Amino acid sequence: MLYYSVVQGEGIAGPLDQVGVRTTALYSCKGVTMINEMSNLGGLYHLSSGTAQHLNVKQTLASMFRWIVPSTILVTPAEGMLGIRNDLIAEEVREVVGFLKSLDATTNVTVSRGGSFASYFQSQGLLKFNEAHPHGVTFARVRVDGIDNVFMAESRPLDTGVLYFGVNGEDHLDQLRSPSPAPSQGLKRAGLRTGKFRPSRHCLIS
Repeated sequence: MLYYSVVQGEGIAGPLDQVGVRTTALYSCKGVTMINEMSNLGGLYHLSSGTAQHLNVKQTLASMFRWIVPSTILVTPAEGMLGIRNDLIAEEVREVVGFLKSLDATTNVTVSRGGSFASYFQSQGLLKFNEAHPHGVTFARVRVDGIDNVFMAESRPLDTGVLYFGVNGEDHLDQLRSPSPAPSQGLKRAGLRTGKFRPSRHCLIS
């Protein structure tokens, strides 16, 4: 099984029996895990703090949603917010849950207890969420580096059956700030609202 690491602004998706994903350390960020066990597809997006209402983030989450068509979504907020006001964190969680429900009101969206990371992987036929991988944390980061430097909400092939969404927000905050004109117009027609981006350096690789 391939086991990927995603930094803020990135999402990875693929077959549940072949791919696992984990965020880097969560300090004020959130993990958004999408699962469709019927189609054997799953994915995880590392949501940067202060970006839940930003257009590029919504584009990326919507693209992952369309590809996975999840029956279950798990939103994992950070624990121990390092001085970040808990009411602001709770408001961001409500924003992202509201947006995910707007994509399909029948989807089960759950908020987990806070964690230091978000993850999913399959072990002995069972899905595990927000647990340490039994074989350690040797991430397939090298495969991600090289395609992560340009924002694209739609999927890009990463490995066989594995897709990459978004952009490396650790290195390219400017691309999270500046949505492309064409996708922006499309989302505005769909009634999605933009928001001001407040860059955060709280989600750094530990």
